[in-house]
Amino acid sequence: MIRMNLALMKAQASRPLMWVDRLLSGDVSQHREWRQRLARIERTESLFAERNPRKRALIANPGRWRRIRRFGTAGLVMSLLPTTAFTVFWTWIYVTEHQLGLLPFVLFGLPMLLLPIIARDRFERAGLNAMAATRGSTMGSRRASAAVSGLVRSFLAGFAAGGAVVFIQALLTWFMTPAPTIGQEIVQDLLDAGQWGVITGLVTSVLGLTMAIDPPEPEELTSGAYPELPEVGEEC
Repeated sequence: MIRMNLALMKAQASRPLMWVDRLLSGDVSQHREWRQRLARIERTESLFAERNPRKRALIANPGRWRRIRRFGTAGLVMSLLPTTAFTVFWTWIYVTEHQLGLLPFVLFGLPMLLLPIIARDRFERAGLNAMAATRGSTMGSRRASAAVSGLVRSFLAGFAAGGAVVFIQALLTWFMTPAPTIGQEIVQDLLDAGQWGVITGLVTSVLGLTMAIDPPEPEELTSGAYPELPEVGEEC
């Protein structure tokens, strides 16, 4: 998750292979074991990469960790809506109006494979930061603090995820309809990415309001800096 290093990127890159094996072999128990081990790797790497005591306490808390993970999954799903709409629309334009055959499917489709990695990382980070930024001595003040923090961070996470994917897609259109200069191409691609990043952020920002549900208690943010991790196989 949270500060992606090489080991964590390798672990996350193995997810598609896990699902391929699950579909081909039908071995549910093996798939569950792999998922549990992968979840533990991600949690361990996140814990040791994080230096903020409040965030470390949240990562080490099994209930809060599961919520961070669910928040990342929900953010990914919500990010898929505008980015898929952009992909389908521009693929249709390039196929029908420019008569480029299957090339648009490839150039617009490949960057979508990056969305699960980018979006989950950004939204897990957003969920963690929103909970860590929660302030207030009463439940009402903590709910308001978590909601505002979640709203802003969810917008930024959606902007980053949607904007990054759309920028890569727009950049690849250079192979089909290049701009007169590379500078003009990059400027136009940045404008497209910014526009769809904002749209994605507006869609996903609503998710941040769910942070008002069960915000962390003050004592949950001040536990030990190096709490014990669960054993392999425990749900993360």
